[in-house]
Amino acid sequence: MSSRLWRAGSVWALYAAGFVPAVFWFWLGATGQIPGNVVKEFEHLLGIW
Repeated sequence: MSSRLWRAGSVWALYAAGFVPAVFWFWLGATGQIPGNVVKEFEHLLGIW
């Protein structure tokens, strides 16, 4: 049973870690701290896919 709990916990930790950049960029946008062209900055952050 502990293996099942560990797996569920690690999945939620991964979701939380992936959500942090979205919250950060939302905060920057809400407070007007994103410099220059927002789309260009976001593309630069993500890189070339």
